[in-house]
Amino acid sequence: MSDDLPNSNKAERACLGCIMLKQETFELIDSIIDPSDFWQPRHKVIYEAMSEIILGGGTVDPVVLGEHLIRREKMKEAGGIMYVGDLSSDVATTVNAGAYASIVRQRAAEREIFKRAMSLAQSAKTKDQAVISSGVDALVASADRLSRDKMPKSLLDMGDSVMEMYSKAVSGLSGVSLPWPTLNEMTMGMWPGTVTFFVARPGTGKTFVAVIIARHAWLENHPTLFISPEMSKAEIAERFFVVDSGVNYDNVMRGTLSAWEKPKLTDAIKTRRGSSGLWIMDSEDDLSPKGIEAAVRACKPDLLVIDSIYDLQIRGERRDRALIALEWMRNTSKKFAMPVCGFAQQNRDAELSSKKGGGSRLGTIALADEIGQDAHSVFALEQDKDMKSDKKLRFKPLKLRRGRWSKDDVVSNWDFEKMNFSEDTTEKDETFLDEIPF
Repeated sequence: MSDDLPNSNKAERACLGCIMLKQETFELIDSIIDPSDFWQPRHKVIYEAMSEIILGGGTVDPVVLGEHLIRREKMKEAGGIMYVGDLSSDVATTVNAGAYASIVRQRAAEREIFKRAMSLAQSAKTKDQAVISSGVDALVASADRLSRDKMPKSLLDMGDSVMEMYSKAVSGLSGVSLPWPTLNEMTMGMWPGTVTFFVARPGTGKTFVAVIIARHAWLENHPTLFISPEMSKAEIAERFFVVDSGVNYDNVMRGTLSAWEKPKLTDAIKTRRGSSGLWIMDSEDDLSPKGIEAAVRACKPDLLVIDSIYDLQIRGERRDRALIALEWMRNTSKKFAMPVCGFAQQNRDAELSSKKGGGSRLGTIALADEIGQDAHSVFALEQDKDMKSDKKLRFKPLKLRRGRWSKDDVVSNWDFEKMNFSEDTTEKDETFLDEIPF
């Protein structure tokens, strides 16, 4: 094997070392690279062995990995016991695991371009136009995997992008709109390449908010992919058709639909059957980062809605899973140039303030710092006893990176009898800014 072709032995070892040090990084690395991206055959063998162990429910460490390779008679191919046991020595921290994987992926793309170019040169000798054309197409496809710009982009050449952003601002919205007009005024829509978070205490109704947002986007002809790690497809579909038909949700759950309600529900189901553009994945599907990205490539949605970021199929402790999920959501929104809308929990022990406007603030969110850094905007969903009695729900802005910060919270009707979830423009609650937005 020649070292003349592009490769990075250090980055390949670093990927393997990160997994050895912190197994939770496997999901992130695996969402970026394939085993075939490794240049060193031994690294491919080791990575495949790690994948087999982890996907089989095991834990990777030098002893387990070594035994796994020995049982499969692949230890020699992997470089020997000393080589395998020394993998983690080159890695001081796993924080750059995604960057290491990206280097491996880029070098693989560069090698593929080189091979395609050599193949095209050989094809040209045949003077067969069909063969040459096919070779050119293959070379172009390979080049798409590689970043076009080797040098950083000049800031001084970004003027056209500034004017493009301004034109979007003039139009009022630049992305997928939200169902509540004032939220659109605040955020200017959910922009491609950004992540919007809605956070709530358990039982506030975040899943219904997620369904309402997905349905609104779909009705505005934005293909939408809905990810539901907690609830089944049928449970999400039930909520969609309840909102879509306008029947009493309590009557659906209890099996007590009236004579005029049941036809409304069945008509809505019949009318929507065969329509496309709104997809659902639940825990029966592959909800790993790689699985969701495969669905995104297949569906090409304008919006990705994730109902519970903590329960995606990522291995490790709850906090580690969530951290990887947050990084993956940010990267995915940019990679596919689409907005991602995520739903998370506020800390269970966070108490509502007695003052008007509630006491939610960024600090009450689980993983507040990470969500605050990754999000384009963050809204808390609040509903105290009085609001529950009045059938209202409050959207409280906690962070806006771009848009118009409001002095008022947004109050929505939250009536499951009349299925009225529209914005209540008659009521404005003063927002007490416990923290300066960042």
